[in-house]
Amino acid sequence: MNKKILFIGILVVAVILLGGCLKLETTTECGNSVCESGENGNNCPEDCCASGDGVCPAGCTPENDGDCDCYLNLAETLEDYALKKEDFWYGVLATDNYNVLGEELRREDEIIQLIKKAQNADGTWNERPDKLHYAPNTARTLMALSRLNVDFSTIKPLEPFLETVDTWDEVKEDVREYGVPNNFWGEVWGYITLWNVYKNEQPPYIKEFYQEVIDYQFEPYEDGTSAWAYDSHQRNHLIDMLRQLCIPVPRRDEVIQIILQQQGGDGSWENSNCGETAQTILILNYLNASADEAKQKAIDFIWNKCYVEMNIDDKKICGFKGFPDEERVSSNPNPTVIAILIQEGYLTGDPSVFMTRQFCE
Repeated sequence: MNKKILFIGILVVAVILLGGCLKLETTTECGNSVCESGENGNNCPEDCCASGDGVCPAGCTPENDGDCDCYLNLAETLEDYALKKEDFWYGVLATDNYNVLGEELRREDEIIQLIKKAQNADGTWNERPDKLHYAPNTARTLMALSRLNVDFSTIKPLEPFLETVDTWDEVKEDVREYGVPNNFWGEVWGYITLWNVYKNEQPPYIKEFYQEVIDYQFEPYEDGTSAWAYDSHQRNHLIDMLRQLCIPVPRRDEVIQIILQQQGGDGSWENSNCGETAQTILILNYLNASADEAKQKAIDFIWNKCYVEMNIDDKKICGFKGFPDEERVSSNPNPTVIAILIQEGYLTGDPSVFMTRQFCE
C-alpha cells in the first residue's frame, strides 16, 4: 500500500483520538512505528501531529479538532439504545466498546440492572427472546459483567445450566441441538469460557476436550466439518480456549504456517472479514509468531477497508466495519480491532485487553 496513503489514514485517526479516548503512542524522540513512517523520520511531530499531550505542534492544523470522542460516541450510542429499547445485548456490546477505550459507562448501574433482568432462570442469557440459547452469548454477557466488577453472587446462579453440560458428551449434544452449523469449536468456546469466567476453574471434561482438539486438528470430522487448524474462525476460537486454560497449542509451528498461508491477497483472513482479521493478529501475537510482514498487510487492510465514519443523532461516530462492503460501524468487532491497534503500537491502552481471562492449575 502507498505509504503516503497509509500515513494520511493514520493521521486522521490520530487527530480523532487525541483527547478523551485514545492517543498515539509517542516518545520524546517520537520514534514509534507510526511516526517513523513519516517523511521527516525522527522529526515526525511536524508531519504526524502527535506530540502525545493532546496538543498539535506548530505547523499542524487538525481539520476535525472536535472529533476526539468519535470512538466513545459509538459506545454511548449503544448504551442509550440498550436502555431505550430495553435490549440487554446492546448493553453488553456497549460495555465491550467502553472497556477497550478505558472508559466507564455513563449509566452503569442501569445497564447492569438491564442485563440482570434479562437472565433466564437457569442462569443463561438469550440474545433475543425468540432465539434458542447460544452459549457464547452467555459467556460474553458474563465477561461484560466481570468487566463491570459485578459480584456473581448477585445474579441468578448458572449451576442449573452447567449441570446439564458438565460432561464432554453433553456439551457436544448441546452444540448439535442449539448450535450454528459448521461452528463446532466456535460454540464450544462459550462452554469453556463459562467455566473459566463464572467458576474460575477448568471444566470437568478437560481431558476429553483436549483429546478431541488433537484428534481433529488436521483431520476433518466424518460429517465433513473442517479440521480446526484450517478454518480461521474455528482456529481463533480454539486457540483462545487453549490460551484461557494455559494449554500449549499442539504443533504450534505448523499452525502458524497454515495461518500465514491462508492470508488473502488484500491482507485479510476469512474472506475479508474485518473482525476475524483482527482476531487472527491477536492469535499470532499470542503464539509469538514471527509475522511482521503479514501483520502489517492485515493492518493496512483494516485501515483502508474497514475504517469508517458516520453520523448518528448529530454525533460523529468512527470505528470499524464487519466487512469492507458494509457502510456502518459494527459494534461487534470494533473493540477487537481497536485492541489489535493497541497491541501493535498504533494507539495507547492496555495491550492485554480482551486477552486477560486465564485459568491455570
